[in-house]
Amino acid sequence: MQKLFKPLLATESPNYVRAIDVDTVIATDIGRRKEQQDAAAHFLLHRGHASLAVVADGMGGFGGGGLASQLLVEACAQFAREYAYQKVSNPYNMLQQIMKAAHHAMHDAATDHSFRPHATCALLYLDQNCAHWAHIGDCRVYQWNGASIKHTKDHSIVQKLFDEGKIRADEMAKHPEQHKVLRALGMKVDIPKFDYGCCHSTNGFTFLLCSDGFWGNLSHDEVSSLMQAADLKKSLSERILLAKSQADAHCDNITALLCRSVADDDDDDDDNEVISIVPN
Repeated sequence: MQKLFKPLLATESPNYVRAIDVDTVIATDIGRRKEQQDAAAHFLLHRGHASLAVVADGMGGFGGGGLASQLLVEACAQFAREYAYQKVSNPYNMLQQIMKAAHHAMHDAATDHSFRPHATCALLYLDQNCAHWAHIGDCRVYQWNGASIKHTKDHSIVQKLFDEGKIRADEMAKHPEQHKVLRALGMKVDIPKFDYGCCHSTNGFTFLLCSDGFWGNLSHDEVSSLMQAADLKKSLSERILLAKSQADAHCDNITALLCRSVADDDDDDDDNEVISIVPN
């Protein structure tokens, strides 16, 4: 089992851990970029009874993007240490505080460097009863509940074009405006606005956190089959390679993290209702 305080980090070979009856697999690839600006990590909380996962996609020029992602992972690590031996009473508040801490750390870093670090991200908190997630920008959280797949809504120009009916869903990833986001940590706002969601039962659920370099180079069916695969580690490795092979010559960094809970046949399907909340 993963030791307390010791995070599971993204590497080019998928890393794996089982805790709180949840299998977690995490992997990344630099793509065809000169610098790895993505970061991802998985932490255990509350004596191993809960977990916190993060995927970050940094922006801000050479050096700035990588720093931004690392600052977010460090913010998660700080809260993982704080809650290593105690229960998280308010997961939404914890996710909000992580976002704020990373956001302000990026602002502070910008005053010390010639660049301005930014990051989009996806966060997931899991315990034995609930799942809570938050995201900002075009990093996504996918959810497979055993019957259907849903994913978070991007904060981007192409998402706005799709919502206005000007482009199709299958045109979003390859659109020339695809990399332009409307929200990110580190932007010139006091408090970053993010979207939040939760579900009250996670038995049999699979969650995917990923950067746009991952989902943008895979079809819906390719993502769907990954989340339903029996061997998550093998399948994620294959999907990372597939995403890279299907990308263009400027292939972005590619990062993904999968969490799958162990199904309980006695669980009532009615408890699996998803609640989505967008804070003001």
